[in-house]
Amino acid sequence: MARLTKVKISWGKTKPLSMAGFAHGTVTAMTGNTNFTKPAVVLTAIDAAATRVETAWANRKNGPSAKDELTNSENDLDALLHTQADYVTVTAAGDATIIHSGGWVSTKSGTTPATLPDAPNAPALESLSGGIIRSKVGTVTGATMYTHILVLNGDFNVTIQNGQINVPVGTIAIIITGGKIAETFIGLPPLTKVSVAVIAHNAAGSSSLSPVVSSSTMS
Repeated sequence: MARLTKVKISWGKTKPLSMAGFAHGTVTAMTGNTNFTKPAVVLTAIDAAATRVETAWANRKNGPSAKDELTNSENDLDALLHTQADYVTVTAAGDATIIHSGGWVSTKSGTTPATLPDAPNAPALESLSGGIIRSKVGTVTGATMYTHILVLNGDFNVTIQNGQINVPVGTIAIIITGGKIAETFIGLPPLTKVSVAVIAHNAAGSSSLSPVVSSSTMS
């Protein structure tokens, strides 16, 4: 009997910011999604729990109580994600496309994508205090992971050739590979122009770059 495709536990508490970014991504993808009309955990609760992790991470060096808050926030978000993942698995009933439409990763179904994924739409950028830029992109059908590329100052001149990311000499680029539809860049200099583009990936290979979006960091 074939194994039912379900939500893969693709996040982990060892990478709290990545987990928070993934959680925000599921909220974006599930908002208004007719596949998920009655989520087990209300989307605002997951969004708030993810923001709590990001805040706790930024304050983690402020003594023992701050470390405890980071641990507690990680545990709470992880529990909410597990509860929501179970709901998505049941709702999808083995349909990987439905799972992916909610921003989740599915377990392997035994089939390999025959074609490269389409390029993502332009990402939405959110600038937060403390040198944080959050990048969110819409789900690409058949994509299993995403690469978010941020260039500091200057033009976005990073290119993709033969599946390789080429960064010209003199360009300052920060790259998050193996990511989800939402990822967070941290530790950026204040009041600095940033430009971001995203690539989608699946077993067949990588897409071309999404349109580039620019913003600036906060003071």
